[in-house]
Amino acid sequence: PQTTRRPMRQTTLRGITGAARSGPASPTRAAADPHDMQRFASKQALDHDRAVRELKDGRKAGCWSWWIFPTPPFIRNGERVGSPINQVYELADDAEGLAYLLFRDGQLRSNYLAVLDAMSGSLEEGVEPRRLLGIDVPRAVASVRYFSHLATLGDGDEALRDGCERALGLLVPDDSADAGGGGGRQQKRAHPG
Repeated sequence: PQTTRRPMRQTTLRGITGAARSGPASPTRAAADPHDMQRFASKQALDHDRAVRELKDGRKAGCWSWWIFPTPPFIRNGERVGSPINQVYELADDAEGLAYLLFRDGQLRSNYLAVLDAMSGSLEEGVEPRRLLGIDVPRAVASVRYFSHLATLGDGDEALRDGCERALGLLVPDDSADAGGGGGRQQKRAHPG
C-alpha cells in the first residue's frame, strides 16, 4: 500500500503540548480526533482479532505490527528514520501516546492490553520471541517499552504497567528490571522500518 508522510503540527492534550499529525480533515473531525487515532482504529478493526489469534497460536503470520505495536519515532543521528508506513503509524510524542490510550473510551488501550496478554501467554508457554514475532521482535520491544513509559504518566495506569512489565520480562528477560526506564525516544533504529 502506498503511504504518505504527514506533516506535524502543535496541539495540546490535557495540558501536554506536542506534535500531532495533520492531513486533509474537516474541522469537526480534527477537533474530535486531533491526533488522528482513527488511523489505528480503522486498521485494528480489520486486524486486531487476527493479531490476537496469531499470537495465541504461537506465530505471527500477518503484516499488522505497525498499528498493533505502535512505537515512538525511530531516531538515528538526530534524524527521523523508518519506512513511510512506520512514520504513518508512529506515536509522535507522549501527548499522542496518551491520546491513543484514551481514544474512544480506551478502545485502543483495551486492544493493546489484549495483545500484550496473548503475546505474554505464548511466551510463558515457551514459544521463543523470534518464533512468535519473526522480524518484529524489536518493534514489539520498542512498543512495550514506550507503553510502559506512558503507564507512568499522569495518575498512572497500573494494568498497562503490569502488562508491559510481564511482556518485557518475557521478550527481554535481562532487561525486565529496567521495564519503566526505556520509554523515551528511541536513539537507535530498533526495527528495519
